[in-house]
Amino acid sequence: MGWDKLEEIGEELRQLGHERREVVQQIMSAADADSPEARRLYEDLDAISGEAIALLQQQQALIRDQLNLH
Repeated sequence: MGWDKLEEIGEELRQLGHERREVVQQIMSAADADSPEARRLYEDLDAISGEAIALLQQQQALIRDQLNLH
């Protein structure tokens, strides 16, 4: 199995998790719904979430391939 790749994905997921937490905290600080900053931060959060989902799918595919679960 590509353990190195799984470790790399895991590290990227951890980093994205930290980034997501920071952005959520910033959103809560700028909680005014009409705030352009809050909207921009939400877009950042959406992009980070999309990256995390893609990495989770890669991780799942690697494991599925290793287990021959096609």
